[in-house]
Amino acid sequence: MSFNQDSFRLDEHVDRIVSHKELASHVGKESCWLLIDGLVYDVTGFHHPGGFNRLLELAGKDATKAFTNIRHSPAAFVHLKRMLVGRLEGESEHPHASVMAAPVESQAITGGSHHRAAKAGEPLWSTRCRGFLPVRDPLVQLPEPFGLLTFLVSRIPVALADGSFSDLVDSHKSRFGEVEAAIATESSEDVLERVHSLYGYIGKAYVHMQAPVAKASAVPQFLAAGWLAVSDKLGREPTIDYADCVLNNWERIDKSAGLTPDNLRLLNRFTGLLDEEWFFKTHVIIESEASGVVSAIYDGFKAVADKSKYKLLAALSWLEQALSHVASNCLRIMFDRGEEDGSLCEPDLFYHRFRPFVSSWTALFEGFYENDDKLAGLRKNLAMVEQLDEAVPDLPDLGMHRAHLREAISALQKRRSLCGASGAMSAILPCCDAFLGVSMTSEELGRMLERFEEYMPSAHRELLSSVRMHCARDFILKLREEGDLQAETLVDHFNACVRRVLDFRWRHLSYIEQYVIIPSGSSNASGTGGTPAFHYLNQHINDTEAAMIGWAEHFSTEGPLSPSVSDAPASLFRAEHPADDFWVVTDQNGLLPCCTPLDWEGLPPDWAEMRELVLLLPAACVPPGSFCTLVKEALPRLPRSCDSLSNQEMKERARSLLSFVVAGWHAAVGEADCLPAELQRLYVEVSTALERAPRLGLTDLVLYNWRVDANLMAKYNDDEKRELTRTESGTHRGTQARLGISAMASVQPSQRFLCVAEEDWFCRLHVTLASGVGGVIAAINRCFDAQNVTEQVRAMQLLEHAIEAQVKIHYAAGIGQPVGFASSPRVRPALLMQRLHRFLPHAEELDISPDDLRAIRVYCATGIDQACMMHVLGIAQGNHAIARFREWQLQDLPCAHRAFLSQLRGRVSIREQVEREVGTRKLTVQQLAHLELAHNSCIDMLLRFFTRRWELVCSMFRETSLKRHWEKERQCISSARLKLLIERRAMARPESDMARIPSYNAF
Repeated sequence: MSFNQDSFRLDEHVDRIVSHKELASHVGKESCWLLIDGLVYDVTGFHHPGGFNRLLELAGKDATKAFTNIRHSPAAFVHLKRMLVGRLEGESEHPHASVMAAPVESQAITGGSHHRAAKAGEPLWSTRCRGFLPVRDPLVQLPEPFGLLTFLVSRIPVALADGSFSDLVDSHKSRFGEVEAAIATESSEDVLERVHSLYGYIGKAYVHMQAPVAKASAVPQFLAAGWLAVSDKLGREPTIDYADCVLNNWERIDKSAGLTPDNLRLLNRFTGLLDEEWFFKTHVIIESEASGVVSAIYDGFKAVADKSKYKLLAALSWLEQALSHVASNCLRIMFDRGEEDGSLCEPDLFYHRFRPFVSSWTALFEGFYENDDKLAGLRKNLAMVEQLDEAVPDLPDLGMHRAHLREAISALQKRRSLCGASGAMSAILPCCDAFLGVSMTSEELGRMLERFEEYMPSAHRELLSSVRMHCARDFILKLREEGDLQAETLVDHFNACVRRVLDFRWRHLSYIEQYVIIPSGSSNASGTGGTPAFHYLNQHINDTEAAMIGWAEHFSTEGPLSPSVSDAPASLFRAEHPADDFWVVTDQNGLLPCCTPLDWEGLPPDWAEMRELVLLLPAACVPPGSFCTLVKEALPRLPRSCDSLSNQEMKERARSLLSFVVAGWHAAVGEADCLPAELQRLYVEVSTALERAPRLGLTDLVLYNWRVDANLMAKYNDDEKRELTRTESGTHRGTQARLGISAMASVQPSQRFLCVAEEDWFCRLHVTLASGVGGVIAAINRCFDAQNVTEQVRAMQLLEHAIEAQVKIHYAAGIGQPVGFASSPRVRPALLMQRLHRFLPHAEELDISPDDLRAIRVYCATGIDQACMMHVLGIAQGNHAIARFREWQLQDLPCAHRAFLSQLRGRVSIREQVEREVGTRKLTVQQLAHLELAHNSCIDMLLRFFTRRWELVCSMFRETSLKRHWEKERQCISSARLKLLIERRAMARPESDMARIPSYNAF
């Protein structure tokens, strides 16, 4: 959604001037003022999601930078105006206009801006401040004698590489006694946690250099003593766990800046690989950004305990927003690439180089025993044997008996099967499962999850226990059984939260596929925690889906939308098109013509030579090509004008042929001459008749470049054939029904440049997508026809499903397929543009590099649908290269398509319609909740659609191509999610039972 900057200027008509002295006097809880862009605001009554202490830290100070780091919604700016006191003395009337510009793209990573400050003495693992991250940054320096541990860890990468690490540790074993003694007297949890992490790294690096003993890794007594002691003191296992290598293993480079990838580095490492750094650092970012998830669940289970429906609704809304943020904006960081380094975490390097250090293992702790009574008995027997051997020289040799006793004593040493550091030890998803009532149907996997919890900090385990006692699912089901009127609203939001958890798990499954299954070459590979990773995650996905609450009758409301929302005629997008325009955009044919494209044979005889040139083009354009010579020879036999083209279909086919011939001419090697004048004149004439630019465009390549292969069609049953095509009496020869996934394989291009499978694959994918836009158009019509909230919500649900159908078409073509999806076409997309690009025109006026332009052509190869969906959902297109190309490409598209988009843009977006209700009492909280959820589900699905477009680009080009432009596009889409409940709570007096909902949009 775009905004007018002037409408958000906060410094107009400010009469009161505030002195510096007066500002400095309002710095307490009773009266808290702060400065933003030269204006003074009274924020005393504002409920900040990070706690009021965050505001007190800025009281009497300039908070402009903190405020503008978060890109706020329009409602937030309106609310800010209400807190305006006046202008600070000495400030100009319009200071820093750019600072107070309209809200723009939100930052994908908040950097911890929503974290709460820790209280004095607050427990390290309190979940109040940063979710499951410690409330204070991990200690970098430790008091003596723990300096020995930090020294040894600093030497791990080099000493492991040259094989000297175990010798290095052994050379300092006399000093470990001091460390063990210090652990016994240490009371600081911060210190003990850091010590546990250091022991984990030292211990795993040490045993990595040793040969196994009886299928176990032996930990020498001097090292085991302190490791076991600190583990017992913290209630954790003596191994390297998730808290050791992620939660408590980072430092900020700039202590005053946020928790962002660029400002974090690991404290402990096994290697010097960027990949190790990025892998664990990504998890730190995920934990930081997921603090909103933890806070929402805390409020949610409190609401269940209090039996408060409204507080639960608020918590579910917040949880859905927070989960969406993590799943959409954070998990993808793992796959980031650098300009020079390529993948920042290369899967093969992860799997083979540093994963072994954090994998499951069996430890043998020398000098420590499991059964003290049995040990005492064995030692007593051994002592007796040794005494007898010395006292009675004539006894038979007792050596074998002595060896047996010593082996028995050795076998009593502590032997533990320990899990490796695993993402399953993070409490984020277990907490979601507990709150949403996701149960594990497999007893074996259930036991594994319980075991992983033993590796969590005790505070995290305690929170999980509390959440399990107040499950939202059970509470909502009970409300439904009682016939509560609010039950279905809660069901909607509950199911939305479950879907966001599914999003998280599907993305996590893609982690496993890339970083475990593919490098291992086996689908049975285990994760670092020792679980059968693929089976475990698939089972958990199935169990998560089962937690969804089935639909009863959909909620109903009498509440109308604002009069301005429904005052347009229902037929706005179904009329006002010429009857003979077969490019009219409808819910039946989408962006394809209303009838199948005209065959070449349908053109007048004087166009036969043009057809022949197109048939010769693929072979004649192969360098060094002869195509230009063929064109010159054919010139006398080519049409002199378009007079013989009697209808629009003929003109379309003629222009398509001409576009290919002209593209072939320009692609030919060694031809310096300009396009022959007669050919240029003919091309301009037919393009002018169709009101399109004289250049090869999407219509020529895709929309009017297809046919249904009769031989392939014969394989389908009658119902599938009817899906492919049907005939009807009327103006046109035939009208095709919407082409679905099952029909995609029967679609073939009419004209080709390369004559390879990849060219056919690209064409059929985009023809099928263009046809599928019909479902999107039908849903858009429903959105604009809606007369009340019920109809609007249902229309947006239909829009979500229509966009999802487009996503699935990409899957069927092998783009972004989920793990376990059916087989995809056997094509190599990267080869296509290596050969096709020379036929495509360059747009110098766009100031886009040739490489980026090729990638953008692929990204935008679906036509006006991208602009349509973005406008309907109120998404700002921006001014990046992708947006500029979309507008430029319109001149290559049929007039009817441009007219449709123009009409659509003349309507207020659905987002703006819904936002008009924020801050008013026209709609209830439940109605706002339904609208917010339906709209945000569309946004999430649209982001999924555009992600498939990006993945298509990545499959055809270098993954870094177009990345900076795609990031801007992705941010525009992500930031379009609504926060109606949050904004209403901030702008109007809340319902008496309504919970306070923190927002990521808070400075």
